[in-house]
Amino acid sequence: MKFGLKAICLAGVLVTTAVYASTTLSPNQINNSGSIPSGHADLKFVLSNGNWVKNIYLPNTANHQDKITIQSSAGWKSYLDTSNTNLPIEVLEIQSGDTFQFVYDANLKKWVTQLAAISPTNGAQFEEIALNNTKLQHILLADGKWAKTIALPSNVNDGTLVQITSTATYPSEISKTNLLFPSSFNLTQGSEYWLKYNAELQKWIPEFIKPVKINVKDIGASLSTVIAPVTEINFADANWVPNFTLPTTANDRDRIWIKSTATWSAKINNTNISSDATLTLKKGDQYEFMFVSDNGHWVLMSAPTKVIEANGSIASVLPNMTEPTLKVRISNTNWRQTINLPTSARVGDKVILSSTADTDSFVLATNGLSTTIKNGENRRFIFTSQGWTIDSHTIDMLFVNSPEVTAIIGESAAKLRLIEGLNLTNVTAENSSAKFYLRQTGYITYKMPASTLLDAIYVGRSDTTVQNERKRVLADGVYYQGNEPGAGGCGWAWINASYYNMIGANDIAGCSVAAMRHEVGHNLGIYHNDSTNIGSGFAHPLGSTALGGNNLNFYSSPYLYNPKYGVRLGEEGKKDAVSVINATAVRISQYH
Repeated sequence: MKFGLKAICLAGVLVTTAVYASTTLSPNQINNSGSIPSGHADLKFVLSNGNWVKNIYLPNTANHQDKITIQSSAGWKSYLDTSNTNLPIEVLEIQSGDTFQFVYDANLKKWVTQLAAISPTNGAQFEEIALNNTKLQHILLADGKWAKTIALPSNVNDGTLVQITSTATYPSEISKTNLLFPSSFNLTQGSEYWLKYNAELQKWIPEFIKPVKINVKDIGASLSTVIAPVTEINFADANWVPNFTLPTTANDRDRIWIKSTATWSAKINNTNISSDATLTLKKGDQYEFMFVSDNGHWVLMSAPTKVIEANGSIASVLPNMTEPTLKVRISNTNWRQTINLPTSARVGDKVILSSTADTDSFVLATNGLSTTIKNGENRRFIFTSQGWTIDSHTIDMLFVNSPEVTAIIGESAAKLRLIEGLNLTNVTAENSSAKFYLRQTGYITYKMPASTLLDAIYVGRSDTTVQNERKRVLADGVYYQGNEPGAGGCGWAWINASYYNMIGANDIAGCSVAAMRHEVGHNLGIYHNDSTNIGSGFAHPLGSTALGGNNLNFYSSPYLYNPKYGVRLGEEGKKDAVSVINATAVRISQYH
């Protein structure tokens, strides 16, 4: 009897695990929420008119192979947060007629989109793959479904996202004709790319590239040839060399990542690299280089930074350089009267000091450099053939906040908004090697006697309250945060400002905290991207500088590149805001 009962129970379990019905939910069933619940093996989330939500989120956890299908017939667009999916985009736009399916991979801890594969004709030397009008598509190369070269079409919808993978025995390549840059887009077993079509550029843009991983012990002290858009060189214990050299050449915008988990440090040689700075590879470090073919060298795109924190100890002589940049945060806790810059460094190395200490510190170097750093300052020093030199100038600012702003968001939020704008301006200057930092030396709550924001930068130049306070706190310039109508813009500033004109302003309704770096850029002599002036911003569909579309943390320069896409952020002799800023910053920093 016991055996029979056990068998019946087991049979019941088998039936319930083998057969299940899918569940259908809509926003109205989950309190008008777009957060799709977990716990369903097969779930359909359906959007329609009157039963719609703007933002949709997949569950953060699920059982392996759980499936969610999202369908829409709604007249309004929805947006899926893709942060826990395998899609290399921030959001997926969902509109009427769209259906997307995701399956949870517990190993990846991600929802993986399910796409029907399109493959080339087997054995073709060249084939342009015919795509349809759906947003997400997949091209698969496999044995029996292979071509030597595949090309992507240009007659597709803007934003079409294509995954390209290969399981084929034989190698292939993607035609470079309509790619953003002619990098080494080769296809071998295990390759994976995601490319998105940009109709304005008429180019396919790489959004994800699976790196080719190489252990340094397998290649020795150098990499002879680059065969992929991204190559990852790994160092580890028993997988190490003391010195490593990058290749002499590569295809345009190919990248090399160098990572280490090794106990021993290694040196990356500066051969073939645009920078002569110190490139020591230590445990936990990662360097990224990008090859720029028209210059014939590798550009250092990112590097580790050594940081001495505010609660850390500062030696009388700062440690010798092991990375291109050393940051030292001075506080009352670790304050020193005298700070000596490192005795050993390479040309291009930088030391950045910032201070919240109540007392000034002297900054000295063996070549005779002598200066001070004050409370609230950031100061940058660069090592040259003549030793350490000052590489930044402090521009002191009086912040003026309208009481109308305080009434709307509160005094604390108003102050914080200005501080965030200052910090973002300083980050942008530092990223760009622009030779200035802002420092707040004063703050008042005061309504400019102006009817518009544009009027405010006129009257603020001679307003007694503002200018008396400016003189009292020794400010080089004034920045106003108001709530007045913009008069055609949410921010205004005088270009290439004299002492009298050194004022900028923005409102809180139309401008983000990024407005300050834009308006201060005007004060420093920079024009919008549509200007023919050399000191102008740079605009591009994939990202624009502070005086362009203001969505990248850079000022324009032909020596800077979009970190993700590799687009040069300026043009030699035509668009170079940094060169203009570096010529004017010292003058403006001396206005007080």
